[in-house]
Amino acid sequence: MPSHKPQSIQPADTVGYEKRDANAKGIFLSVVGLFVVLVLVNFIVHWIIKDFRNSPAPSDQFSGSVRTQPMEAGQATYPRLQISPPVDLKKFREEEATKLDSYGWVNQTAGVVRIPIERAMDLVLQKGLPTRQNGKHGKAGASTYEMQLQRPNYQQQETGGSQ
Repeated sequence: MPSHKPQSIQPADTVGYEKRDANAKGIFLSVVGLFVVLVLVNFIVHWIIKDFRNSPAPSDQFSGSVRTQPMEAGQATYPRLQISPPVDLKKFREEEATKLDSYGWVNQTAGVVRIPIERAMDLVLQKGLPTRQNGKHGKAGASTYEMQLQRPNYQQQETGGSQ
């Protein structure tokens, strides 16, 4: 049944505020508890960081630990930005072309050298590409199936229907 009183008018027995105060002791204990937890976390983190600094660096390359190396005196602390990409690309292509057209060491201790691409193509034309050596009968050799047939106790398994 709908009410005959308008909803905007409050009944006379209600008060527009809370009659009881907030619990000051509970608020104070919460603040003190948060402060104690904050101090404990600070000491725990400090202890962990101190332990990490005193631990030796991992000796294997697969440990997953990444530690930064101390910076050298000449290194910049700011990021190096690419100012002109077209100029950088041109410089890169010139360096690559120089490597393709000149002699140089790739690994001097192992005796590996770099020769110009044109000279390398001439050497391939003179010597030819490496190929497999032919067997006794002028072919590359028996296939795996032929070698399997040559076994003394070889029995072909039947395929298809039941026996």
